[in-house]
Amino acid sequence: MGWTLRIVGDGPERESLEALVRSLDISDTVEFTSSVSDVETHYREASIFCLSSRYEGFLMVLLEAISFGLPVVSFDCDTGPAEVLEGTGGKLVGQGNVEELVEELLSLMDSPEERLEISALSQKKAKLYQPDNILGQWVQVISDITTCSVSSTSDK
Repeated sequence: MGWTLRIVGDGPERESLEALVRSLDISDTVEFTSSVSDVETHYREASIFCLSSRYEGFLMVLLEAISFGLPVVSFDCDTGPAEVLEGTGGKLVGQGNVEELVEELLSLMDSPEERLEISALSQKKAKLYQPDNILGQWVQVISDITTCSVSSTSDK
């Protein structure tokens, strides 16, 4: 199976990435797609998701990827990936360790069985973040805060 790297979105590094792809003469295996509102199509067509960010806030893109059952290879940013990928079989590599990132990607590319296993675990983990599960937790937090606030006010 031939592999294609698809980079979805725009950003300040896009021009330099396009120039790098041309200089390496790998244009036939790298696609650039501008920002899209229907990113679901890209998740459905993907076999692996690579999060190469050096920093992430809340990892919505990572949660989306696992909800589509994508095996993930990610840098271990200070916040997020380790917690989200726990129990999925997804691969975390040292922050900025490009060589390790490449090794893990190549390993997954060579192992369809492992990709299937990680896919199943990812989808299972993604269910924890579905609205039916999260809303109840938020209601409880708000209720606890409100009860605490009412108690402190009435205690005065």
